[in-house]
Amino acid sequence: MFDVGATLVICQRGFYDEANHLLMHRDLPAVGQTGLVREKAFGTTKDRIFYIEYCANSKAVTIFIHGGNKMMIEETKRSIQDALCVARNVIRNNSFAYSSGAVEISCSIAVEAVADLVATTLWDGCILIFSSGSTRC
Repeated sequence: MFDVGATLVICQRGFYDEANHLLMHRDLPAVGQTGLVREKAFGTTKDRIFYIEYCANSKAVTIFIHGGNKMMIEETKRSIQDALCVARNVIRNNSFAYSSGAVEISCSIAVEAVADLVATTLWDGCILIFSSGSTRC
């Protein structure tokens, strides 16, 4: 077997048992039974990336970030990390601390419900406009 420096072996149709055996002895992970392997060029420099899709029994997800500069990429990575932590915490402990405008939205819904009970059309319109966040009446 030649030493070419490979760290991953990909095959769209799957590997035979002997091939898996040889790969395991070389500590090479093998991706088999993929539905689609494709290469795509992107950006102004035509960087290339391989997409491996529809893998059998896979629960892995890849988030590809491409940005104009390093600062934007790092900020996007931090935002994604925060969002993943929120999702993890909700799964672990199903309780919420409402923020980011939740109070204002709840008040808007309550004011809109009151607008349905008001008989006069002038006040009804003003209350609906107020509940939507506009200052015009």
